[in-house]
Amino acid sequence: MANELTSTNPGRGYEEVGRVAVSTEEEVKNAVRQAREALPAWRALTPKERELLLMYLIKMRHICNALALHDKDIELKDSEKTAPKLTELDEILTEEIASNGHKAIIFSQWSNMLELTEPILQRIGLGYVKLTGAV
Repeated sequence: MANELTSTNPGRGYEEVGRVAVSTEEEVKNAVRQAREALPAWRALTPKERELLLMYLIKMRHICNALALHDKDIELKDSEKTAPKLTELDEILTEEIASNGHKAIIFSQWSNMLELTEPILQRIGLGYVKLTGAV
């Protein structure tokens, strides 16, 4: 069973429509029971397996944010094409900040992602200061 989900963001002028799975209470209870039965069969990860898993999860997060964070062959000028977040940031900064004289704070867990924002800031003429934990 599925319900239609529609959300509108009036400030940005677009609509998102998707499908959300809806489970019955019995289906949820069965899934929890099956998961509990499977748990004893699982073993703990070794420190090396845990390290690899975390590394791969971080790589996947990089790829989801901007492919250029993962693929160093992508030139800085082309990074925006591989990162929907950067395209959206450009639109927000242009429409809401640059045109109104407001200020903004842009932050990221990764200093590399901040580097990808610099061409956008330069193109729309916003001054900026970059603070990182680099030594």
